Amino acid sequence: MQPSVRTTLLVILIAFGLVLERTRLVLGQQIEFVDPPAIHTAAEQLLMEQVQQLSTAGEFDEALVSLEKLLDQAGDALVLAGESQRAGTQVTRRFVPMREWVAEQTQTLLMSWPERRPQYQATVDGLAMSVYEQQRLLKDPEAVRRAADRYSASKLGGKLNLLLADIYLEYGWGIAAVQAIQRAEPDLRFDLMGLPKAPAVEYQPTGTLGWPLVWSQSAGSPAAQSLLQDWGNQDRILDTAAADRSLLPEAMHRLISAVQVDPASFDAQGVHQWASVAVRYLPPAIGETVQPALTDLGDRLNAAQRPDLVDASVTFAMNRQRAVSAVTASDAGDWPVWSQALARYSTSNDRTIASRPRAGEQELGALCYHPAVYDGKVFVNELTRIVAYDAATGRAWPEVESNVLPLFDSQVATAAYLPLGYPFVGVPRGTLSIEEGCLYARMGSPVTGWSRQQAWNDGNSRSYLVGLDLSQQGSMLQGFPLRLSEDRFPGAEFEGAPLIWGELLLVAIAQRDNVGVRRSVAAFERLGGGLVWHSKVLASDVVHASEDANIIANQLLTMSGGRLYYGTNMGAIVCLDPLHGEIIWQTQYARPDMSRRDYPRPDRFRYRDLAPCMVEGGVLYCAPQDCAEIFALDVTTGDLVWSTDDQQVADVVHLLGVYGDNLLVSGDRLVWIDRLSGRVLGRFPGATTPGVSNALPSPRGLGRGVLAGGEVWFPVAGEILVFSAQLAPEHNALATGTPRLLRRVPIGTRGREGGNLLVESGRLFYASPSRLLMFE
Repeated sequence: MQPSVRTTLLVILIAFGLVLERTRLVLGQQIEFVDPPAIHTAAEQLLMEQVQQLSTAGEFDEALVSLEKLLDQAGDALVLAGESQRAGTQVTRRFVPMREWVAEQTQTLLMSWPERRPQYQATVDGLAMSVYEQQRLLKDPEAVRRAADRYSASKLGGKLNLLLADIYLEYGWGIAAVQAIQRAEPDLRFDLMGLPKAPAVEYQPTGTLGWPLVWSQSAGSPAAQSLLQDWGNQDRILDTAAADRSLLPEAMHRLISAVQVDPASFDAQGVHQWASVAVRYLPPAIGETVQPALTDLGDRLNAAQRPDLVDASVTFAMNRQRAVSAVTASDAGDWPVWSQALARYSTSNDRTIASRPRAGEQELGALCYHPAVYDGKVFVNELTRIVAYDAATGRAWPEVESNVLPLFDSQVATAAYLPLGYPFVGVPRGTLSIEEGCLYARMGSPVTGWSRQQAWNDGNSRSYLVGLDLSQQGSMLQGFPLRLSEDRFPGAEFEGAPLIWGELLLVAIAQRDNVGVRRSVAAFERLGGGLVWHSKVLASDVVHASEDANIIANQLLTMSGGRLYYGTNMGAIVCLDPLHGEIIWQTQYARPDMSRRDYPRPDRFRYRDLAPCMVEGGVLYCAPQDCAEIFALDVTTGDLVWSTDDQQVADVVHLLGVYGDNLLVSGDRLVWIDRLSGRVLGRFPGATTPGVSNALPSPRGLGRGVLAGGEVWFPVAGEILVFSAQLAPEHNALATGTPRLLRRVPIGTRGREGGNLLVESGRLFYASPSRLLMFE
């Protein structure tokens, strides 16, 4: 055989192998999901099957008894909900609590045996009414939720859910309220099952999405209007005289109210546009009920437009999402107004299985620090101590009798904190939370999972939380420092800075044993440190390359609309009730199976060690550390909205935020993604794409950028590139755009290794591997 022929055949075989490998991933043949730790037991599965058998056999009463038993014994256990959902190269499956499955099966049973409904309702309606009248006065959300679960099929089932929504709205919890509203009126969600193709959705979906999101995805196209008209013409909606249909106008009214109460969690403009069109296709009686709230929302939008910018950087500072109005940051000069030294750490002992160098970072200069500004001072968790400086002058705070001392000092030397020669997986990050004059941070050993179990002499964790009273110059709050006790949390360590929510501190917990790592969430009293609740195990797995290495993880939580979101980085995104730690929904996502790979891949997405979920416009944006894709979920249900493929954003490690209809993400490069469809619209640099055979981009991103007004600041070696957050439009078939470079901000040799950025009150804070700089 001629050499040229052999070469050609070899190229064809390699190409075929790459296509086959990619196809296997798309089709999910390489993916084997493992049930979550909170899944129902085998005995409960038998009882569920018994319900189905009794229903088929016509044993109505016996089936109801079995459903009651499941609700009482396993109401919080997880059940698989529906089929797998696919988008891009990602596959997800969704789990809900058993109580939702019981409610659905009860409704199905009554629909199959309509002649038994009067008898059933005669039995439960009185009990439901008693609870309803009582809770209209008491307004206990947990009691109302339990009643709504138990009496969902009664005549009061919908009203109990609307009462629950009203209670949540009084607290300002928009997402929690909408979840209850949608349970009361399922028609507010659009069932995508069986459609040839939903508007602007580039995959075959099998779940449901909220109508406003479907409307926004399609930009109000004629196809969407036709679907909306068909929805409004359904017999069950036209029959407004039916008792169970009278909830639609009340539900729509409350949905609009939820957007007004909690505008940071929803796309108010999208909800208003959808509802304005929807009322045209609904019976006049419904439109008359909804119109006043709709008009009020329109007036509010005209008076104060929805902020174009949602900046995710506050996740690392105040640990909560908030809308950020335009911030004007003046051009920084080459010389800072002030600078302060920071301890320097290396990542050379990190065994994370991914190609070098680290995405958005250099090996010898770890970008560990994420400063926070509060009350005119800038605070930095320096890992072994917490320091504070006057934001304008750089003068250390506090000063005690002319002595400059750190705000908190763990008395651990920098060399002992991360000693050379000891292998580990991960890199420590310095984050903290501040609210109402109190600062909280994770301190102590950076290890979150020991290869050989370690503990203090008293058996407690080697990591701890500090709570500092800033009004008392950083004095320790009562109940702190807070450690995890061995009897209550065996083998456990804190995994990140706590999130402050009212009177609670919410924090991620890891427990490692010979089997693997188990992740959960715990809530403690903010002012006393007492344990309030500890969730079930939310995810468990083995961290690759950690067999004889310690694990260092940085797990942050996200709070929005009265719901707690946790990206476990172990194949699951979880929505929790922050009052009691109960799972609302859990979505598993597909991850590459490293044991079945035929050739190495760069896998640089594994450097996403500090990318918590982000909520904006009714969507939860996720960038897990254990899969290459970035994807979006419905905040209320966990249904898959969209996903990128496993190539285009594989070197992205930061979720920067949303500007207009753009999701801004960064790592080695800066990328613009359509927030509604997941389509990559633009990138800088654009000459190369991530891949094992492709060169690194130049210039390469080094550090976490920031959104400031209509600009995105992108740090590279020696300077900051300032782009418009909006792409320049281009007339092409793909409707993509071109990044617009507005100016270059020189940092000089101080920034040769990059830095994490924070813009606050017209000041730019630049945290390099070894210095904190402030520019004006």
